[in-house]
Parts: sequence; structure tokens; C-alpha cells
Amino acid sequence: MAYALQRFGQMLIIVIIALFAVFSTQRLAPGGPFDGERPPPPAILENLRAYYDMDLSMPAQFYAYLFGMAGREIEANGTAGKAHWFVVPKNAEITTLGGTTDRSTDDDLFVRRFCPWDQWLGQVLPGARAQMRENGTVFRKCGVVRGDFGLSMARRSIYVNDYVRDGLPATLKYAIPSLLFALLLGVPMGFYAAYRQNKPADFIMITIGMFGTVVPNLVMAPLLIFLFAVQLDAFFHWLFVETLEWIELARRQRTLNLIPSGKTGGVMHYVLPTLVLGTGLLGRIVRLSRAGALEALRSNYVRTARAKGLPAHVILLRHVFKPAILPVLTYMGPVTAFILTGSLVIERAFSLPGLGRQFIAAATDRDYTLLMGTTVILLLAIILLNFIVDLLYTWLDPRIRRGGGRS
Repeated sequence: MAYALQRFGQMLIIVIIALFAVFSTQRLAPGGPFDGERPPPPAILENLRAYYDMDLSMPAQFYAYLFGMAGREIEANGTAGKAHWFVVPKNAEITTLGGTTDRSTDDDLFVRRFCPWDQWLGQVLPGARAQMRENGTVFRKCGVVRGDFGLSMARRSIYVNDYVRDGLPATLKYAIPSLLFALLLGVPMGFYAAYRQNKPADFIMITIGMFGTVVPNLVMAPLLIFLFAVQLDAFFHWLFVETLEWIELARRQRTLNLIPSGKTGGVMHYVLPTLVLGTGLLGRIVRLSRAGALEALRSNYVRTARAKGLPAHVILLRHVFKPAILPVLTYMGPVTAFILTGSLVIERAFSLPGLGRQFIAAATDRDYTLLMGTTVILLLAIILLNFIVDLLYTWLDPRIRRGGGRS
């Protein structure tokens, strides 16, 4: 328990440092989200920068991004003035996402008053925000610590939460099956190759695994589309429709479309994306599991188990599996995070929505809020998965202690 709390504390520090590094880097870089061939007039640009808190100092902007803006004083000319973080003076304008209509009336108005829990739930729960907006509720900036990623700077009528809410489930539909495909097939292949070392089965397993590693996804995707979605579908059409006449197509249907080449839909729409992404992971998992199994098979305790006459499956499951799976866990931590946050090649090749496409669009358009939203998802996934891997280490190998070494 103490080890888990220690690692969790370190994880929080890393998250804050990484967020500030990304936040400050993108704002210090030349250009901005409002630059273009026809930039807005200076007055409108000043209002836009004030609306997104970009006229504040860098620490103040980062604080507002994390915890939300409490309020800003109103100048004589009606523009937003000094920002206040904890106590808001009278007649201060409350910075909102849906408008700036509220004014403070108390001297001791704290930050927590500006982001009630019902509005925070409206940012998180699907459909809650639309219902609250119909009731005339004005949304405040709740900050990323409450799950509010803010309003997109490039598409100012769309919330970043909507991009994440729509893109993340679409990404998980092909990312999770790809991971399961690679793990459930790659680990047994690597263990079997290690058990049959320097035999034909070993070379076959390694060759199959290396195929996915050598051929990049950029080549694998159109290749599988041509083989399965075009050629195989044409063969089934010739066999079942034209020759055997077992299937009768609809009036406007030209192909069977058994394995679609892209877009969202049923389970079959994700077969090819799963194969492309999973095959790329398969080769590395086979090699890592084979190397880990070979090291475990050469250990003294395995030799002792064999001398006692234990069956091969007992030795494999009881004595070899746990230490041999450690290299795979080390690799799967960050790789899983990157896959779960989207693959641009897969989404482009198969016309799938996802976070990968949003990440590239945010970087191209200099959309700070959308870029930070996708970065937060990626960062949290990496940190959380590495945290889980560290905890699994202590369960799989008792020799691993809190110091990170082996006794």
C-alpha cells in the first residue's frame, strides 16, 4: 500500500510538470490560433485573447486552465480587466463558456461558487449540458481538474469535451480488439517458439511475427483492403451469387460487402483495422515473450522443476509465465496508451473517427484547447498504465522491491 501511494504521488508530480511543459511550449511558439490569411481586427483579437485568458501571464493562464477562472474586473469602457482567483470584488464579470452575463454582488465570493457540481456534471455526462442550456443555465470554466477541457479555439461553438466524448469511444472500438488480438496470439506464439528453440516451429513463429513488424501500417492497411475487401469479396460474389446462386442481392446492391473497407458500423467494420493494428504489435510481443521465456527456461528453478519430473504445462504456467511476461508488460504500458488515444494511419485508411485525427487537426490549426485536451488524455493514459504496470511487477516477481531493483 505504501509503495502504491508513493508511486501515485510521483505520478501526480509528473502530470503537473508535463502539462505545464506542453501548455507553455505551445503558447510560446510563434503564431497562434487566431493568426491566418485574414486575421481579425485588433479590437476583436483583444477580446478573443481576453475571452481565452491569453492576455494573462503564463502561470495565471495555467492556473485558469487547471482550476478555472473565478472572475475578472470590469473596466470603465466595459472590457475585461484584472483577473481574480480566490476572492472576486463587487461588479466583477464572471468568465463563462456560454457568455459573460453574470455579475458578482458579494465581497467574499470564492472560486467554488463559480463552478457548482451540477454544472460540472453537465460538462461530463452526455446530454446533460444540452438540457441545462435549455433551462437557461450559464456554464462557467470549471478547469481541467473537473474534466472541463474548455471551448475549441478553432471551432468556437464546439467544446473539446464533445471531441473527446465522440472520439475516444470510436478509438476504443478498434484499439481494444487490436490489443487483445496481439496479446492473445503473440504471447502463446512467443512461449511456444522459446519452448521449441532452434526448431522449425521456432522459425515459423518468428517469421509470422516479423511480418507485422517489417511491413508498416501505411502499407498493411491498403494491402488488406485490396485482399479482403476487394478480391475476397469479388470471389464470394462470383461463388455464392453468380455460380451457386445461394444469395440474392438487393436491388441497388453491387457487392456482398462481407468485410467492409472502412467507416463505422457493425463488428465487421472493425475487422481490418484490428488486423492492421494488431499485426504491427504482434511481432514485438512475440519477440519479447520469446526472449523472456528463454531466460526463464534457463534458470535454476526451472531445471529443478524438470528434474522433479513436473509436466511441461505445469512448468510453463507455474514457473515460467510470470517472469517471462515482464518484458511484455514493460512494452505494453506506453504502447497501449498511444493506441488507446488513436492512430492517424488507421483512422485515415479506414475513414474512422477518433482522437488521432483530432490531435493532428489541433496541431495543424494551433487549437490550443483541443491540443491540450488530447494531450491530457494521452498523458493520463501513459501515467496510469505505467502505474498499473509497476504494481503488476510486484505481483509477478516478488524479487522486485520498492527501490526498483532485485534482491
